[in-house]
Amino acid sequence: MKTNSIFMMLAIAALVLATINASLVIVKTPIFKKLTGYASGYVNVTVNTQVSINMSMDMINWSGGTVTAGESNATLYTSNAEGSTVLRGNWTTSPSALAVANIGNINATLSLETGKNAAGFFGGTNPQYMWNITNKDPSSCNGATEGLNAWKNVNVTTLGGAGIYCTQFGYLTAANEIYINVWVSIPLDATKTGVQSDTLTVTGSTAPA
Repeated sequence: MKTNSIFMMLAIAALVLATINASLVIVKTPIFKKLTGYASGYVNVTVNTQVSINMSMDMINWSGGTVTAGESNATLYTSNAEGSTVLRGNWTTSPSALAVANIGNINATLSLETGKNAAGFFGGTNPQYMWNITNKDPSSCNGATEGLNAWKNVNVTTLGGAGIYCTQFGYLTAANEIYINVWVSIPLDATKTGVQSDTLTVTGSTAPA
């Protein structure tokens, strides 16, 4: 099984091996004492399969902000390539979603994993940390194990287990890219303040036939 992992952005060029063999046989005919001939040959090309995952948009950064006075939390979430929404807070930056593409030449199994859950990210009362996988190109993510276009709690389990999200992540140009939107709800009493960050790991491996 070929596996391709990235921590935000990694592109691996596909390898194409080509071998061309040809043979030519010349036969002299003694009856007519003239040169005649024929040629026979074949062309053999081997194209290796390659899983390669790329992130064209690889960072979500809301920078600094605070929960609005009198509110119990602030909610921030991305909306594909359209920036972000901020509710009950004063964060002013507006990052877009992460964008992931299969630039290989076969379907891939796509797995997602974060390093933290909501409690590990913010602490406090009822924090939230979720993602929403949406097709940027139609029919890119097939066999979605948790469904598409829905907010789900992030996954911190081992990749290749419950972390599998798309069992068939397409590679054709018009159907090979998804958005990963992120939603965070930051409690007023968050115990983790200052700069907080997390790494989302995306892994592509050879999909079952």
